[in-house]
Amino acid sequence: MNKRIVLSGIAMSFVAFGCSTASVRMMPGEKMNRALVRDINREDAEEAAVEAAQKYCKEKGSEAVFASNATKYTGDMDESTRNMIRRGSTAAMMVGGVGMVPDQSRALGGLLGTAGTVGYVATSGKDYEVIVDFSCRPRG
Repeated sequence: MNKRIVLSGIAMSFVAFGCSTASVRMMPGEKMNRALVRDINREDAEEAAVEAAQKYCKEKGSEAVFASNATKYTGDMDESTRNMIRRGSTAAMMVGGVGMVPDQSRALGGLLGTAGTVGYVATSGKDYEVIVDFSCRPRG
């Protein structure tokens, strides 16, 4: 099996199934707790931070009460350029991953898939940081 097809398939499975890539750090406090989350996508980082806070409080038999949140892009390249490359890379991997066409088209598809994979990997850093401050309130 062609390595490019395998790599494209692996990368596409991450795109298709939305596997969580978030790194979560919980910092408990006496009155206020903090969840710090880093992830590849802004929305995923924000969602993971809320879920982490809710899970933390649920384990203590209470519910999360949110005090503040902040989202920050920490990547090396311009954020809009990064997002444009990421979207284009995803599309290139989808087009290039087909591979069931005549030889010349298959070569072009393989090239697109490889370029897409390279762009996708280049923009896969956990460049979004979310900090959520919350407390846990007894249920009821």
